[in-house]
Amino acid sequence: MGPNLQLLSQYFIGYRVSFLGSIIGFIYGFAVGTLSGALIGWIYNSIAGFRVRLDGKSR
Repeated sequence: MGPNLQLLSQYFIGYRVSFLGSIIGFIYGFAVGTLSGALIGWIYNSIAGFRVRLDGKSR
């Protein structure tokens, strides 16, 4: 498990396989997950809103 976790240090600056590294990794993971989720939600809602506007104009 250690060698695979060590690969995260290539993406997350300051990450190490240690207790402190797990806290740093959690913070990075939370930030990346939050931003990714917000972006995906925004794209989804934009497409859904566009489709609703198209349906309303065609009637």
